[in-house]
Amino acid sequence: MQIDLFLGVLSFTGVVLLLVAIIIAARSQLVSSGDVTIEINGDAAVRELSKKFDNYAPENFKVSEKEISDLIASLSDRELSDITFAQEQVRNFAQAQRDSM
Repeated sequence: MQIDLFLGVLSFTGVVLLLVAIIIAARSQLVSSGDVTIEINGDAAVRELSKKFDNYAPENFKVSEKEISDLIASLSDRELSDITFAQEQVRNFAQAQRDSM
């Protein structure tokens, strides 16, 4: 009876460790493949992803300082505060992800 329990626990632990190894390997492949796509295809890849996910594909993604200033000036205090908060949340999440790797 105890040997069966021991073998069951050992088998379960082995399966869990195998799954963890597979997940870690898959995550490293996914992260790497995203960087490679952008670096190899440059602006074309950015435009394709922007069109696919945002339905936005301008001729030029570069925004002038004046355009940035004008857009910021057009925001309400609440909108600017919300954007700043969202940026902080994204930065914190990205840092937590990096720290976990």
